[in-house]
Amino acid sequence: MLGSLSGLALTLKEFGGRWDRVERVYVFANWPMLEAALEYCVRHKDEARVPV
Repeated sequence: MLGSLSGLALTLKEFGGRWDRVERVYVFANWPMLEAALEYCVRHKDEARVPV
């Protein structure tokens, strides 16, 4: 995924993702929540890109 990592982190949190400090990954309660977060990221990818 391209774009701002902080923006991605906020999006994942909004969809219920929790940061696991030990494994260094976002964890979701179920697959549909992860799928919704990723679908949102894909649909809004152009907004997240920072022009160079």
